[in-house]
Amino acid sequence: MAGIVNVPSYRMYWPESTRFDPTVDVMSRNWFDTMRNYFYINDNSTMKAHNDPEYDRLFNVRTLVDSIKPSFLEIEVEEYSSVVGLIIPFKGQSSLKQYVRNKPHKWGMKVFPHAGFSGILYDFEVYMGKGNVKNFSPLGISGDIVLRLVEGLPKGKNYKMFMDNWFTSFSLMCALKETGILALGTKNLKTSWL
Repeated sequence: MAGIVNVPSYRMYWPESTRFDPTVDVMSRNWFDTMRNYFYINDNSTMKAHNDPEYDRLFNVRTLVDSIKPSFLEIEVEEYSSVVGLIIPFKGQSSLKQYVRNKPHKWGMKVFPHAGFSGILYDFEVYMGKGNVKNFSPLGISGDIVLRLVEGLPKGKNYKMFMDNWFTSFSLMCALKETGILALGTKNLKTSWL
């Protein structure tokens, strides 16, 4: 419920003037603060060192991400979908935080969602930086991301995908067409179907 009724600070749910009963009746503010401070999903003693090639920048939330992704993959994909780059606003400290000048929220974590026309999310990938990419195909990082996001789609359906200019390339359009997906992307203010 707190995710639906947004307030500038989570502490504003408890005072009488801004009280939101469905949220605050569940627990006191002090108990929520305590849980928030000590909530961990992974065991930090098993985390690999930063210089280790197997180091995962999403280690602290990897278990959560891996547990919710299969639920997204069970949803039936609509005929029209899109893959875009978006920023989840974040100004705290994180090695994943980026500055993107052309976005409404300039600081945050970059995520690539595969979503339907209705806004339903089918899959997503968190961008962890170019340095974390070990092997990539001739399609490049952006093309590989799109192919990973659509690899589980059922064959034999007419899918149409929209994407922004960071993903758009002729080679990616050809690769998507081979899998049965028609794609429309922007590139230098021109759009074309392939």
